[in-house]
Amino acid sequence: MFIHITVSWKKIRMKIKINSLMRNLTRREIKERRWRIPKFWDTRGKKISLSDYIISNDGIVIRIVEGKGGAHIGKISTIGINLKEYETIDLRKDGKRIRILFHRLMYETWIKKIPKEKQINHKNGIKWDNDPWRNLEAVTSKENMRHAMKKGLWHCLKGKDHPMYGKRGKDSPNYGRKNSLETIRKMSEAQRGEKHPGARLTQEKAKKILSLRYKKNWVYSKLMNTFDVSQGCIQAIVEGKSWNIEKLTKEELREKYGN
Repeated sequence: MFIHITVSWKKIRMKIKINSLMRNLTRREIKERRWRIPKFWDTRGKKISLSDYIISNDGIVIRIVEGKGGAHIGKISTIGINLKEYETIDLRKDGKRIRILFHRLMYETWIKKIPKEKQINHKNGIKWDNDPWRNLEAVTSKENMRHAMKKGLWHCLKGKDHPMYGKRGKDSPNYGRKNSLETIRKMSEAQRGEKHPGARLTQEKAKKILSLRYKKNWVYSKLMNTFDVSQGCIQAIVEGKSWNIEKLTKEELREKYGN
């Protein structure tokens, strides 16, 4: 059986064998989604088509061409989070790695090109909710800032209200401060897993996600809605890249939680 990928901007249709993609997803999970070749426009306004991949309407990116480094067909690309808490994804074009903001990729693939003077706003204020029809919109920088202030996502302290007002050079509380590698390690461990102030999950919930995924074949979107976390978070747990205290491989996790 095949799935048909419509590349509307080139007026062509691609036909891909479903069996070749059934490495991380089931046949039902593949067939119930719509798929496109991902595209975006770079800072110079040049359109980039990532023809080694396909992307679903709910944000799953799968490789459809064997990679030079051994990346297999059917592999789901991992989604990360940058320092500003936006989801990013690393994809390859002509052998070069490209890091893309995931909300921009979703919007430009499924909706249209983002105008040069605009940026993407998340309507509900949740940065990992990248549904292009329901939650993403192209707005000006001023409109985006107003929305962030209205949602309570951005606070600006100016002048004497700012805690660092007048504290420069030797007056700064961080002047001459440098943590040792051991201190940095301890600080990192102190905020790992459930101890992290921004943690949405517990170790028990992570185990529940693995069980539902491997034993009951729950799709990513259902897990995301049930546990209120991003696709990148679910994918990292399923692949053993996070919440994996026992350091098990993906195959070992599948065997342990799939029985």
